[in-house]
Amino acid sequence: MLSSVVLASLNSARSKARDARRLADLKEMQKALELFFDDNGRYPYNRTSSGGAIYSGWYGTTAGCYGNSGSVVVLDGLVGKYIPSLPIDPNPRLPSFCYLYRSINNGADYKFLVYNTVESFNPRAENHPLADSSRSYSFSIHSPGGNF
Repeated sequence: MLSSVVLASLNSARSKARDARRLADLKEMQKALELFFDDNGRYPYNRTSSGGAIYSGWYGTTAGCYGNSGSVVVLDGLVGKYIPSLPIDPNPRLPSFCYLYRSINNGADYKFLVYNTVESFNPRAENHPLADSSRSYSFSIHSPGGNF
């Protein structure tokens, strides 16, 4: 009985730790993206390592979910100079539960989405400041015109 209580507490603590990591990843990406913008006058374009667009919308291909879908995402000029590597969800369960980046209008705006991975609470229901405005169990950051 005691071991099951300890195991449940441990799993809860792990979920909260992964959510804290997701928030830290968002803040790190936001700093990197804003530094990139300051130097280049735009945000990085998103593309795969083969040169094509990551996706045409938020959904439709697993290539949008980088890191846990096998796709390689390149944000030209961001990695190395502004951030050591792109963050990856600490607990990728399925290819559609992941981190997504999208830029629009030739890099004028962006959105970085921690899609459907928040484990310990529903950010939208609890009015968390980084809750995505239209997706439950998701965090996001975006430029002023990038809340899509």
